[in-house]
Amino acid sequence: MECGLNHTADLYKPIPQVLAEHPGVDGYCYFEFHAPWMAYSGFSQRDNTDFLSGAESARVYMRSNEIMCPNDPGMNKGPAREIKYLGDNGSTITLFDRHVDCNHINADVKYCHALGWLGNQVDTALMTDPDAWRSLNERECERLNETYKFTEKEITVGKHIDDQEWIFADY
Repeated sequence: MECGLNHTADLYKPIPQVLAEHPGVDGYCYFEFHAPWMAYSGFSQRDNTDFLSGAESARVYMRSNEIMCPNDPGMNKGPAREIKYLGDNGSTITLFDRHVDCNHINADVKYCHALGWLGNQVDTALMTDPDAWRSLNERECERLNETYKFTEKEITVGKHIDDQEWIFADY
């Protein structure tokens, strides 16, 4: 596996191209050097059959990572906060989170809400059925590509990293 290595040359290549050039590699593993939120958890998402445990492992990892969660106050012990972002039509969307414990929560709430994946927007019960969860994943990728007509330049890890300042910005 090529985990934790510098793959700067591939940051601005479309993700499907990178994965095709490196068959069998896990994308999280391949790009984890460049973004702490892409930490490889030791198992391939492709082979995963327990998405609930995977999500819990990711939560525990992010809370223990100094970059993602410095001075962790503990689960659900952070301050309440309004979280705002610009919606598709340019309007300001305002959400309220009762406990912003870690740095990444601000961005995760915006990101997941905008994509329709926050709270009751998606049936998380499907996480216990790996085939159903993967099927939802495929449908969501198709929906997002149909909705936003992403260009090859927009589906790169480099673009995602470049957008972090914008994602974390307060509106």
